[in-house]
Amino acid sequence: MNRLLVAIGLTFALPTSLVAAPRLAPCPTDLSLDAGPQTIDLVSADAVDAKAHARRHFAREHKLPLGHEFALAAADAVDRVVAIEQQTPGLVPAGFRDAVAANPRDKMLRYRMAQCEAAHAATWRRAGYDAALAFLLGAAGGLAVTADIARDTPPLVHGLQPTPGQKAFYAITADEAAIEDALTRGLYGVHARALQTWGSRWVHACDSAMCLLKPDPKGDPYATTPKLVHWDIRDGGIFTPGSTGPSSLQVAHATCRAHTGQDTLESCQYNCETRPSDLRPSCNAKCASWCEPHAFGE
Repeated sequence: MNRLLVAIGLTFALPTSLVAAPRLAPCPTDLSLDAGPQTIDLVSADAVDAKAHARRHFAREHKLPLGHEFALAAADAVDRVVAIEQQTPGLVPAGFRDAVAANPRDKMLRYRMAQCEAAHAATWRRAGYDAALAFLLGAAGGLAVTADIARDTPPLVHGLQPTPGQKAFYAITADEAAIEDALTRGLYGVHARALQTWGSRWVHACDSAMCLLKPDPKGDPYATTPKLVHWDIRDGGIFTPGSTGPSSLQVAHATCRAHTGQDTLESCQYNCETRPSDLRPSCNAKCASWCEPHAFGE
């Protein structure tokens, strides 16, 4: 009907009640992966004293901004990922393998995959791959799911017990590392701002190390779009020997942040209100389990 209207020169929109919404295929029940041994640990190093830190060797790109040579054309990034998937089909969730084998560059397939994978902690990291692929293939909203994933996978804090979802998220295979490197470079080539969330959780290669992307410590902390730099995950920072250690408040904040991405019970509950109504009860329950209220004056 829309085609007929256009053909006779009537291009006004039909009432939404008369336009059928696209029907999304149900998510497959089997999203299991067979990617191989997860030999790469992405947990950042512990903080050390200044002398020990000075003896550490980091990637030459460490703390340097991204240059134009880092970028990769979207099509080239997609081609690299597809080639890796074809070589190791177990990287793709079982329920989607046949569809991906038949149409590896279908943006809506990748978008749907990301939505399905984002619903399960075991495939959160994989959801980022398909979200990025959908975006690089032309689905403008493809990266939307990465914001929720990043919110639920705060950086691991040493000394605190990781959740099962965090354990699964922060260990990857060599093939997955290659996929993340290609996608990071492709996103930078298309839209550098897309890296603000992606680069904080998904890694890229720098020398023989793994790097994340972090706001430049020397840059404007209040900038809407901070300048990003390579950050070698082997750099956990410096602590001052002889200090009394973290306060109970700092420990409480770190515990809350490690499990929810927020510092206090109040900020965690506020964040839950931004989620769909059906997810708020479980979100608030997690807040209550891991976070303490912020006392006035602290």
